[in-house]
Amino acid sequence: MNFGTAMWWLGRMAFLGALLGLVYQLYRTLATSGAAPAAGLPQGRLLLVELGESSEVWLKEGAGKQRRLSPGAGVALGERLAIGRGPENTLRVVDPYVSARHCVVRRRGGSFVIADLGTTNGTRVGERPVRGRALLEPGTTVEVGRARFRFEVE
Repeated sequence: MNFGTAMWWLGRMAFLGALLGLVYQLYRTLATSGAAPAAGLPQGRLLLVELGESSEVWLKEGAGKQRRLSPGAGVALGERLAIGRGPENTLRVVDPYVSARHCVVRRRGGSFVIADLGTTNGTRVGERPVRGRALLEPGTTVEVGRARFRFEVE
């Protein structure tokens, strides 16, 4: 094999690697953005109602972009929404009372369930601590640290 042939193969491999990287990034963006929920099912969302002093809430919007939420802003719920202080969460609540991996909201058929992930300070739904999992009812509040959300169905 001569030098020109080796460079041609190396170029093809680099192109293939870049293409696979692009496909992977697209997959990650769709998987973590709460991609389109199933047709005909109720659409849920969390509305940020109150935020403690010096606390922040950030929404990951794919491709490394984030948007800071203010009270009144809503977050659409897809199949799964990870909430916590760590950067890997779709909804990041920067608050000393929030664990790195705090809780997860999942769609279960036509309803939504929240699960506390064994946190020190816990997750509250409608003033009650979540023990394991809790069904979210429209209008109930969800407290994660000093951030308070209201669950709504559209």
